[in-house]
Amino acid sequence: METPIIIGIIENAAILIATAVLYDFIWLKFDKSRDTLLQVLLGFLIAGIGIILMESPWVLVEGIVFDTRSVLLTISGLFFGGITTVIAAVVVAAYRISMGGAGMYMGVAVIISSSLISLLWRKVRPGIIANKNLGEVYLVSFIVHLVMLGCTIFLPKENRLATLLVIWWPVMLIYPVATTLISKLLFSREDNWLQKEKLEESEERYRLIFENNPNPMWIHDLETQNFLEVNRAAINHYGYTREEFLNLTLKDIEHESDISKLNDDTKSLDTIYQTFYSCKHRKKNGEIIHAQVASHRIIYKGRPAKHVMVSDVSELVKSHKLLSQKEQEFREIFNSGFDSIQIDDIDKGKIIDCNDITMEMYGFTKEEIINGTIGNLSANIEPYTEEKAQEYLKKTIQGEPQDFEWLARKKNGETFWVNVRLKLVEIGGVKRVMAIVRDITARKRTEQNLIESEQRFLRVMHFSKDAIGILDENFRFIDCNDTAARLHGFKSRIELLKNSPHPSALSPKNQPCGNSSYELANKMIQIALEQGFNKFEWVHQKVNGQKFWAEVSLTPIVFNGKRMIYAVWRDISDQKSKQDRIDKLLKILDESINEVYIFRCDNLKFIEFNKTAVNNSGYTPEELLELTPLDLKPYLTTEQFNELLKPLNEGTSSKIFFETIHRRKNGTEYSVEVYVEKAKASDIDVYNAIVLDISQRKKHLAELKQESIKYFV
Repeated sequence: METPIIIGIIENAAILIATAVLYDFIWLKFDKSRDTLLQVLLGFLIAGIGIILMESPWVLVEGIVFDTRSVLLTISGLFFGGITTVIAAVVVAAYRISMGGAGMYMGVAVIISSSLISLLWRKVRPGIIANKNLGEVYLVSFIVHLVMLGCTIFLPKENRLATLLVIWWPVMLIYPVATTLISKLLFSREDNWLQKEKLEESEERYRLIFENNPNPMWIHDLETQNFLEVNRAAINHYGYTREEFLNLTLKDIEHESDISKLNDDTKSLDTIYQTFYSCKHRKKNGEIIHAQVASHRIIYKGRPAKHVMVSDVSELVKSHKLLSQKEQEFREIFNSGFDSIQIDDIDKGKIIDCNDITMEMYGFTKEEIINGTIGNLSANIEPYTEEKAQEYLKKTIQGEPQDFEWLARKKNGETFWVNVRLKLVEIGGVKRVMAIVRDITARKRTEQNLIESEQRFLRVMHFSKDAIGILDENFRFIDCNDTAARLHGFKSRIELLKNSPHPSALSPKNQPCGNSSYELANKMIQIALEQGFNKFEWVHQKVNGQKFWAEVSLTPIVFNGKRMIYAVWRDISDQKSKQDRIDKLLKILDESINEVYIFRCDNLKFIEFNKTAVNNSGYTPEELLELTPLDLKPYLTTEQFNELLKPLNEGTSSKIFFETIHRRKNGTEYSVEVYVEKAKASDIDVYNAIVLDISQRKKHLAELKQESIKYFV
């Protein structure tokens, strides 16, 4: 029974929706890997849709049927290209020939003309799809179907006119519109894919900026002051685990003296951005650090909150020796909670044994793992390759234990993050490499979920008091904040970033050590790439040629599949200048011909002295630190010495002077003049004493006196 024209067209239109599915889930999904095999496959799938269309036609007379295969092939030619369309056209034409009938020749002609016109148009006008030009799509379809009407010449003479009178209006009025509407649907699907890719890229940038920031960052609730999220730098710096952090409030890490600053900052709810303020924080181990805090208001999971970035500036107020000791405390290695154990043959580089957790973690059987290499369990994406893994193994074999994060791969191809520790061990008298692998995918996933908004984190970066920049794989700046531009005397960050400068462009030609700034900068970046972090001092140069010292921190990050460097630097010229002055003064004191002592007011113990004091007294520095001035002055009692110091303690005199006898370690004695004043050193009350050896002077005076007596006698 003949199917009415309108119903046939509606059925065909429904079938054409399958084209959108192919475009969405195959063509767009494999946008970056459309090989010939995929295009051939699509050709057969579209041919299948064409055959289904021909099986659901509207029949004019026996042997003369019509459907929307011309619309299908027009869309194929414009959207899918030559290989797909040619295959689809050949298969559909063959099927139409197999159907036979009076309309066979017209049907084949329509198939050929629809395919050729759309492909030629795509060749001549390649921008039709890229520009999403629906008007031009309508024009192509109109021409295709105008030619289709001309193909009625291939019908038997007695059917031509009747057929033309029946099909002209749906062919010219409905088919071009249907082609245009389906094209609009395909364009919208492409837009959806593009938006999805942009969203994923944006979220990745958010994660990188927050999680890889070398400064501690967190989000806390404005009302309860509970921590809601923290980054890795905060966890490492403050010593708390993530779970411990999320059970704390700001008051738990804030020093008692700065609680008022915290309350003032919390009350300022009417201001989105807060100025920088300084405060003291307490770490898990009780250590007090000096911090600079930058924060701004956000809405986090429906709650008013603040996003905070902290810079530890303790180095500006503590001595270099104390800072070095504290840095050693932060380098503890977490040695428990590992999951997988693998044993490697150091000669062949093969895995010779593993535990059950390894099989569960990677999805391989034990037989598949044994005699394989670490490369079989790696993602094999730069830099997580077999070659890099072998470098770690070689260092371990040389006696250097390795601890690093690695991108691993399961049997099904899924990649996941692990922490790997390598150690050289002896098993049964044979040296092996033991690998302890812990799955940290959950931690990584949790860290990724911390990123809420790219703009939020970029604002924090650009409001930082420290200069911040990002270097690409060629070690050239591709982004920086306004602080960096101002620090170097540029009018704007755009001016600084012009021509993507190398770090040496912001430095003098050579560093103080004599090395080229260009070569040394590359070396510092390479160290950061190899070790995961690099912190050092550097001489920078402003636009006007003025040089200044800076403290630089370099951290490698992965961005858009490429390794880049996150650089933070701050001006420490004043700090360097003060330190130089202190060093010069210490050198002058140390080289003085007089003995110099510094001893405490409370217990009189020596805490500092110069080389002359050590040499003249005969005691070692360690021995002197256990003595008091009374140990050197055998003829002064404690009461007498305190009486001499009384004017200093009561404030009636700024310094005192007296003569006495000093006794060396070997028992010899010598006359001295002692000058003492009271001072402060690191919040401790101390006495500064300068001791002059006057034994020779005393000897000469005695000789003069004796000569005078002889003379007058």
